[in-house]
Amino acid sequence: MSIPKILTFSKEAKFPVPERVQENVKAMNFSKSIGNNNLGASLSLVSKKTSGLISGAVIIPNPKYIAKATLNKIRKINPFRNKQATSQIKNSTYIDMGVFEGLLGKAITWYSENYPKGFYDTKNLDAQLDSVFNPLVADGTDEINLSFAQISNIAAILNPDLTKSYSGTDKILEILRYNPSGDNLAMNKPIVQDGKKLPQDIIQYISSYANSKGIKVDLSFGGAIATNTDYVIGDPTTAANNLVALMDKYNMETVDFDIEDVSGLMANGDAKVLSFLKTLHSALAAKNKKVLLTVLGSAANGPRGPLKAIFNEFDSCADGVRLMLYSNAQFYIDANNTDWGFKTWVEIIKDPSKISIGFYDKIAYETPQSSDPDYSAEKYSDFPTNPTRAQAAAWIYKKVSKDSGLTISQLGAPFTWTDDPLTISTNQFFQDFDKDLNQ
Repeated sequence: MSIPKILTFSKEAKFPVPERVQENVKAMNFSKSIGNNNLGASLSLVSKKTSGLISGAVIIPNPKYIAKATLNKIRKINPFRNKQATSQIKNSTYIDMGVFEGLLGKAITWYSENYPKGFYDTKNLDAQLDSVFNPLVADGTDEINLSFAQISNIAAILNPDLTKSYSGTDKILEILRYNPSGDNLAMNKPIVQDGKKLPQDIIQYISSYANSKGIKVDLSFGGAIATNTDYVIGDPTTAANNLVALMDKYNMETVDFDIEDVSGLMANGDAKVLSFLKTLHSALAAKNKKVLLTVLGSAANGPRGPLKAIFNEFDSCADGVRLMLYSNAQFYIDANNTDWGFKTWVEIIKDPSKISIGFYDKIAYETPQSSDPDYSAEKYSDFPTNPTRAQAAAWIYKKVSKDSGLTISQLGAPFTWTDDPLTISTNQFFQDFDKDLNQ
């Protein structure tokens, strides 16, 4: 996924929820100084229950120094359902670990006699977490996703070295660090309830507290900011078992691999990657948990190229795939292209309900001929006259489905992406796209 290099940043950010919820969640001071640069980000994602539309957003102040915890997109594959469906898709929301870092900073009680380096009183901590979870519950959200880049150091997340600084690595490792030497920036303080220390780390507490609100917590790896070293698997069985243990420890049900650096992952070798994914998928399936893959839309760069080994045994490796067909300005989406056409993906995956198509609100879907000179608007022979961007995107989605011999109810839930989380609840593209899909 392409991420703009310059985006705005403020020490105060609002975490958006859908428009009908009349309050925003405030995350204060979730930045950390690194030299002369500020580090901080906010990430959000929402879906519409009635249509299965899922949308996401990220704002990144300085990509060079951004925490690897800040990723993208959703991880939820579900059949698209219209308003007449008997079963409705619940809302999903991505929350960057940086948002929680800001809340945790405000929840710490400092310099007590028993905990001179600080602790969390659950009354203060719960109040801060409620500022995130209560509006989401009111909106019907039932899932959040914690995301970070690397799969190479899961063992450290399971058992962080309490004397080691993880600054500049994954945000989750920064938060889990508890340095007994007196580093007051460490976030993994003791958690105290009614004077008694609880046997949980801070991520466990966040997860269990979310669960108590009826919200599940899941995770995602990879993304545009992941580097080759983030994908180092090591021993595949150990890596898979560590990830299963991590998901068990934090009560997570789904893991998404956003494979944007294909060469980084496959540098491990086909055999090792397959062993890792198969072992992971088998272990999670036994627990009724899922593995999802998020990839670029080009089959030549994926299942018919570097990722061929994975997709040749897809059902043994994953439960669903998400196609970023908006990446690299390639937004002419059709059914028949031999590389990124939807029929190609159905031939590969077999089950269209396991395939989701992504849309990006900055892409000019209303002028599809501008995506590439080779793909003029003439291919959309009945393209509507002067449509809005959302109308065009919805029309294209329906046409791709129809030309593939499918109805939209047979596809996985579509998802949309935006760069600005502060306007997601009022973004006209999302609202209109949702409405137009149901017409």
